[in-house]
Amino acid sequence: MLRKTISTVLMGSLMIGSAYAAEKFSDQDIVKFQNAASRGKIEVVKEYINKGIDVNVQDFSKEDTALIKAAKFCQVDIAKLLLSSGANKAIKDFDGKIASDHAKKSSFHEGCKAIEELL
Repeated sequence: MLRKTISTVLMGSLMIGSAYAAEKFSDQDIVKFQNAASRGKIEVVKEYINKGIDVNVQDFSKEDTALIKAAKFCQVDIAKLLLSSGANKAIKDFDGKIASDHAKKSSFHEGCKAIEELL
């Protein structure tokens, strides 16, 4: 019961953090940040992090985070940067999957072992 309560509180604070990121950054900024994560554009990702974007912000369609995008496309350096910047590897997307689930079935079909090991 305590674990469920803690989880609920953490998810509530995550949504508040995401709402703040959505207010401070436009939808277009969030898309650019997450697209940069999926394409391995580390300088763009660093720029948004330095500007204060919430690294755990979820997109509005699939509820992906930048870490989930990096896992899907096996962007190891991006995943390392996001994790060192506070990315939460336990956040679930719309389908209830976390980043490690996507790393196992990345766009490379055989998975992304390097990211699996990080997560």
